[in-house]
Formats: sequence, structure tokens, C-alpha cells
Amino acid sequence: MCGRFAISNPRFSRIEATLGTTFPEVRPRYNISPSQTIPVIRGSADGGDEMVDMRWGLIPYWSEEPKVSYSTFNARAETLAEKPAFREPFRSRRCLIPASGFFEWKTDAGRKQPYYLTGVGDGGLAFAGLWDEWRRPEESLLSCTIVVGRPNELVVGIHDRMVVILPEDAYAVWLSPRTSLHTVRSLMRSYPAARMRAWRVSAAVGNARNEGADLIQPL
Repeated sequence: MCGRFAISNPRFSRIEATLGTTFPEVRPRYNISPSQTIPVIRGSADGGDEMVDMRWGLIPYWSEEPKVSYSTFNARAETLAEKPAFREPFRSRRCLIPASGFFEWKTDAGRKQPYYLTGVGDGGLAFAGLWDEWRRPEESLLSCTIVVGRPNELVVGIHDRMVVILPEDAYAVWLSPRTSLHTVRSLMRSYPAARMRAWRVSAAVGNARNEGADLIQPL
């Protein structure tokens, strides 16, 4: 699963170049956790793409209150079309969640060691995501979830799940509501291990109150 990620670069050059759009700079953050506000890229009403802020932890539009009784910050790729909270967003409200890398914990001899996993180069990664809008006459709330699937050869030695990271040629296809679900499902495959790196980091990342570039530095 993915319960922490980082944004170490204020720009996402790879995503911007691929989509042909310039997005606002974002402030670096090194220990992003569920329920926090994060930048999300989605299709806009004019047919382009836009970056908007959303709460990490999807609130279905049909929820009676702007909260849920179960965890929705991750969505399993295998069951997106079945789960009530994710079924409609999977069909037509897909998004990209820009990031520099994410954290996973490896259990060894009863001890959990955090690892930072990132891409090769500094152009940024795009996580597959879903979004929804909870709305009432007096208020509204945009929220999202990160899709997780099977690990690649690098991650499998650390954790049995990993974020679905989309390759550049899948960005526009994933975002388009016109893409068939058959095609969308084919995009949720493991990101190539050869395009990733991983290293051990400080256990301090386990505390959501900790922040700073030292959290992604190799031990």
C-alpha cells in the first residue's frame, strides 16, 4: 500500500512535457500522509488538463457526511470496478497524482525499515489516481485516492504491493473519460524496475509530524 509520499521538486517537467501543459509550482514536501491536501492533475471542463488541490482519502459523492468509516486513501487495482466508493470514479473521474517518490516499510526480524522509492531522473512520477466531489448546498470537497497494484522486481523485496505508476504514454489515456475500461485496466501494470531506485531511510518518516529533505536521504 502507499501511506506516505514525497514531492521534492516544485515542478514536474516530465508530466508537463508529456501533456503539453504548464502547471503551477508546488512547495516541496517530504512526508505527505493521508487526509492532507495534495496537488492532483485532472481533465478540465475546456478539454485540457488542470492541477487542483484535493484531500488525500476519497469521499464518495453519495456519502452522507464528508468522511468515511473505512480507509480510502488507497484503492486496489483489481477491485476498482466493484467497490462502491471507487466504481464511478474509475469509469470517468481518473486523475494523476504527481510525486517524486514514495515510502514503503520492509519487515525484517520483527523490525520495520522504511525505504524511499523513486524514479530514475528528476522529472517526477505520475501515480494513477481517482477523484470525486462531495457536494452539499453549503459546501463541497474534492478528494482522491491512489491506485495500488502488484509490485515489480525491485519493490517485491520490500513490500507485496506498490503504487501504480503510469508511463508517459499513458497519461492522456488514463485521464480521458472516453478511454474504454478494457484499455484503462491494461494500464495498471507494474512500472519497470529498471526505471526505479530504492534506498533505506530514517525511521523518522514514520511520524507524520516530521518534515524535511533529510527524510528521503539514504542511510
